[in-house]
Amino acid sequence: MLDLFNSKFIFRVSDQVTAYKSALTLGEQEIIETQENLSYGSNTMRDGVNMNNVERKRILVMPSEIMNLPDLTCYVKLAGNFPITKLTMQLQNLNTAFVCEYKLLKKLKLLEY
Repeated sequence: MLDLFNSKFIFRVSDQVTAYKSALTLGEQEIIETQENLSYGSNTMRDGVNMNNVERKRILVMPSEIMNLPDLTCYVKLAGNFPITKLTMQLQNLNTAFVCEYKLLKKLKLLEY
């Protein structure tokens, strides 16, 4: 379910293309990584260390994570400045009460005759 009041609920999908699009929908983050390079020369005076900061973007939720979600589990992205969260729901069995009332109605109809 997408864009319901600007909130998104992404459940398990079976194909990789949809999982990738869903992962992009959840967003990306920028990371600053420090890389260290060592250089060795023939003389000890020529050895050196070089450190660089590299900015990279990465997907917050990998497509494979979306493809492997268990039943009744989804990722939720709410409107506003809220973090993405993983939501697990529990299925409640509501049919039992309905069946009991149906049996009561049957008994009442039998009493009418």
